[in-house]
This record gives sequence, structure tokens and C-alpha cells, in this order.
Amino acid sequence: MAKVNPSTVSRVLNGNKKYSITSSVRSRILELADRYSYAPQGTARSLACRQSFNIAIILDRVENDMASSAGAILLGSICREVTKQNYKAILLPASGKDIDAEVLHCIRSSNADAYFIGGLMAGNKTWAELEKSKTPAVTFLGDTIFGDDIPNIDVVALDVESGYRELFRELSARNFRHMALFFLKEHKLATKRYPAALLAKEYGIEIEEEIPFNCPVSDFKIRHTARETAHAAMDRLRKQELILCSNDLAALGVCDALNACGIRPGIDISVVGFDNLEVQSTYRAPTDDRELPSLATIDTHLAEAGRVIVNLLLKRIRENRTEKEKLSIKSTFIPRETLGFPKQNETDGILRKSARHSQDEFSLLQEPHIRKESLS
Repeated sequence: MAKVNPSTVSRVLNGNKKYSITSSVRSRILELADRYSYAPQGTARSLACRQSFNIAIILDRVENDMASSAGAILLGSICREVTKQNYKAILLPASGKDIDAEVLHCIRSSNADAYFIGGLMAGNKTWAELEKSKTPAVTFLGDTIFGDDIPNIDVVALDVESGYRELFRELSARNFRHMALFFLKEHKLATKRYPAALLAKEYGIEIEEEIPFNCPVSDFKIRHTARETAHAAMDRLRKQELILCSNDLAALGVCDALNACGIRPGIDISVVGFDNLEVQSTYRAPTDDRELPSLATIDTHLAEAGRVIVNLLLKRIRENRTEKEKLSIKSTFIPRETLGFPKQNETDGILRKSARHSQDEFSLLQEPHIRKESLS
């Protein structure tokens, strides 16, 4: 019906972009496939190509990863991209005292063409097996300070420094001179966001207070604990021009505490988060009926990271290459209502703008860039 060779139909429906196919032919094939509910049949594809068309996701603390707001964004993006590419995602939980052995067992016992392995899960046994078998695999390090030199596997990581530098350039332009850090202890000890926050000094911004807090890994508890911690430290926080938090949930908890004390975030004190989670309706306050998110934040582009992970796996499946890559997802700063101007600007005669800004006003906003490094 499409008046083309069957191999052309196959390439279009399988998302194979290696061959040049005109947009009109591609559109005609897709329109016909949609009209007649035609899709590639998994078993037939496997027999013809000797592939399973499965991509396995190996995770350790599955419940935590699925319940985590950031983890859910990443995993959701991976699953959507896998489906879009006419593959299936299968979840393989690996747990136990010897995680390396569990990961190796998952690889040996499953029927998958490629593997996404959670950060820092695999060890020497798994690396040696992957190198020997040439099995495509990618791991995601996020912004952890560990594991930068993992061998024999493709790596996707987050470049958090770029987002913080954008933030500090904007703060410097607005004449901010001091701030407080409000960080989860695990973020301070094990992530790159704390060292990146210390770069504020390079832009003439002094860190006058550091308020760390402990909390179990639970989104609801992080916001609640942050609110209670901020309330207890309010005498110290109310003196600040800006409070920089280690994630959005902590920042929302700080905003809750400020509002309860009659202090307006973005007007009396500026607040900035990390992760850009407020775009999800799950994390908005029940009484908040505004359509747009209000929290200024650093966007790590986790959904983009998920797409990059899947496309890197498919690249490895389709190409016989041994060179390993490290791809960095550049973070960007998003100014919103909770970023205002320092109080002293009012008395210094500097025109104070409203805390509400259109994102188009900020040249800092841009599409995320992916930095590629060879690991060979």
C-alpha cells in the first residue's frame, strides 16, 4: 500500500535512521500503519534479527528509586524512549550483600540486548564480564562525587556546575552579596552540588550560614523536615538575602516556614532550589491553585538524560564499536518568582523590579548541551 520496498517499511517502523528516507515516504508509512493498527511483532522481529528487543533496567533499591521524584523522572523518560524505539523495558531488581554478583546474575539470566545499570551498583566482576562479552551497557552517575573513572562502560552524568555558575552570574548582576546554604547532609557529603555551591565566592557572594539537616529518603519527609528545620533556624535565616537549598523539596519546605512567619519568598528573602521538580503537580501545595511553578531552581534535565541513555544503548546495539563514552548533561538555571533582589537595593537607589519575570527576559535560559568525552 505504501508503494515502497518492505525493508523501507521495516526501517521506518523500527526507527532506523541510518538510511536516508524522505519525510513524505516516512509520513505515508506511519499514516498507513496508524490507520490499520500495524506495528512490529516482537516474536517475528526476534527471530528475523536474532535480538530480543528488550532493554533491561537493573536497580538496587527499586522502591526508593521509584518513589524518588528525581528517580521517577529519569526512569519514566527511559521507559518512554524505549517504547518509542519499538523496544521493551524490563525491570531487574538486584539486591543483597554482594550487589556486584547480583548485577552479574541479572545480566547472565536475562534476555536483553542492552542494560541500564544504576549508578555504582556494578563492580569488577560485572565490568570484566561486559568487556568480555561486548554487551552494551550504560550507567548513570547523576551528580555523585564517586565513580568518575568507571571502566568498560558508557557513562551519563550531570554537569551541575554549569547551572550553579549561571545562578551566580545572575545573583552578581542583581547585586547579591551574601547567602545561606540549606543542604541535606547526604547532598553535602556525596554530591557535586555542594562543591558547586561554594563557587559563589568566585562571584563575590559570601556564604554566611550553612544549615545542614538529616532526613530519610522520602519526598514528603524532606519537605516536612526542611520546614521544621527552617522554622527552628528562622532567627539565622531571616537575616539572609538568599537561601540556596540542595533540592526543590527542601526549598519548598523553607518557603513554607518563611510564609508561616510572614516572610515573603522572593520579596523579603530569595529562595533557590535544585532539580526543577515543581513542574510536577504532585509537588505543589494542595491550596496552591496557580498554574505556573514559582520556585527558582537549577534544572538538571533528567528527562533529557533518560533519552540520552536509551539512544546511547541503541547506538551500541547497532554499531560494533568498543570506544566508551562519557556524556555530561548540562544543567541550567531557571529564574522564577522566589528570586528577587537584595533588600539593600531599595535604599541604594537601584530600581527594584518585580520578582515576577518572564523566562524570555533571561538570556541564561537555553537548551541543555550534552558534553561528550571519550573514556578510551
